[in-house]
Amino acid sequence: LSFADVVGDEEEFFRTYFNKRVLYRPRGIIGDPRQILSIADMDDIVHSEGTRSSLLRMLGNGVPAIGDQLTTQLEMRREGKTIEDAVDPGRIYAHFRAGKTLIHGGLNLTRPNLRALARSMTERFAAKSEAVAFLTPAGQRGSTHSDPTDVYVIQLEGTKRWQIWPTPQVRRPGDDKDSF
Repeated sequence: LSFADVVGDEEEFFRTYFNKRVLYRPRGIIGDPRQILSIADMDDIVHSEGTRSSLLRMLGNGVPAIGDQLTTQLEMRREGKTIEDAVDPGRIYAHFRAGKTLIHGGLNLTRPNLRALARSMTERFAAKSEAVAFLTPAGQRGSTHSDPTDVYVIQLEGTKRWQIWPTPQVRRPGDDKDSF
């Protein structure tokens, strides 16, 4: 997945859209979007003992689940060590079944294809870029919000009704709270 795969024609993107107006490209990604990231990939990440718990959080109806709500103590008998904050798939899936969205921040740190995409976006914008995944249970809704930075959404599975507002004239850091 390249920068051009996300935005289309790069010259047109910077001339017409960047910091000016919303770019909406339904079905803009060619091929099977599950090759970028799939539900099975997310399941593998949740079950990976190497995933840092700080990269995962869950949110539903404004109520977060973080830290020890998602982790357990893992004894590594061979090494004689204990990991205090090992990701606990059972706890994560319990929150998911209760309606919370699983959020994996910094997905570019664990997925080579998304690392390459984030790197290409960082180069084009001369600003740090990262990939974040949201896995929401069927029938659940996200809250209305605005983001203080540019966001590129690639919906990989399911259906969702999106409402997109025009790009504000001025965006201030910290204006990412519920504001509508």
